[in-house]
Amino acid sequence: MVDPIGILLSALKEQQLYYTIFSSKNQPHLIKKGNSCLTESFPFSMMKGYVFDSLPQKRRKNVESFVTKITNRLNNSFLSWLLLPFSMIIVGTVLGSKTDAFHFYPFFLLYLFLLTMGLLERYLMKKQQGTIQSSLFFRRVFLVVLAFLLILLFVAINWLAVFLLLLYGLFIFIAYHPQISLEQTEFFYILQLFFKAIILNLVAYYFQTNFISITLLSYLLPNLFLISTVIFLQQKKLFTSVSLSDLYPKTIYTKFKPLIFIFFFISIVIVFIIFHINNTPIIKQILFSILLLIFILPVTIKSFRSKIKQDNYLSLIVFVSLTAYALMLQHPMN
Repeated sequence: MVDPIGILLSALKEQQLYYTIFSSKNQPHLIKKGNSCLTESFPFSMMKGYVFDSLPQKRRKNVESFVTKITNRLNNSFLSWLLLPFSMIIVGTVLGSKTDAFHFYPFFLLYLFLLTMGLLERYLMKKQQGTIQSSLFFRRVFLVVLAFLLILLFVAINWLAVFLLLLYGLFIFIAYHPQISLEQTEFFYILQLFFKAIILNLVAYYFQTNFISITLLSYLLPNLFLISTVIFLQQKKLFTSVSLSDLYPKTIYTKFKPLIFIFFFISIVIVFIIFHINNTPIIKQILFSILLLIFILPVTIKSFRSKIKQDNYLSLIVFVSLTAYALMLQHPMN
């Protein structure tokens, strides 16, 4: 009788073939033939493709999808419009609420007023650039909304607060008047800084406490440098080819990035000096530093910078910096 099993075993012995399946940390499952290694066939190839190719590709797609969503949010046209009013009053509001208590209603009215003024400023800028036509309807709606908000502020606070806000509104109208061309000069920067970094924070502080503290001015020093970066970017868009022959516009236009870096660096140094003088706990200073790094490090990536709107991300960094700074201060006005 023929023994098939014996024939098979002898054939295998004669051919000196043996197969072993083994695992490697850096390789998929392989079949070993003599001294050579062959990649296994189905089903091991399917396993390799799924484990080693599909998962990383899915993760890559998820990361890309997440980055795209974040980028779209950051490029939303409303982002800087919503954040800048907060940045202009957040320090005065937070320090005032630490001194007394947080009063939401006057803060909300002030924020709505600044949102309205921000919309007007954007309209006047685009009109100055020639990218939008003058609209009588818009001006009438704006005046009605502005008058309504000022009446509410007059009732909630007093006439002095309304007077200061009216001065700010008057400045915005004058700054973008075509026959004055204030936006082409250094006076535009000085007056913008005076109102947006100092006056509005004093008003916000007054809304929370019903008094003004001179001590507050020393805590507004970081505002001067951080708000300056936003004003530089805003003014840079308004310069004409004629104005670039003057020293100030030419400096802002050609040295914009170094100026932004220098002003931001100075503001952070001042923040930590104030933290030290104010005996702010080290844990809060570390949290402030980590928060800044989270928002600043992405700017070092060229591909990220090319995808985001410059004014939006700058507004976000200024907002985060000033908000964190105000919250980390250890009841400085007491």
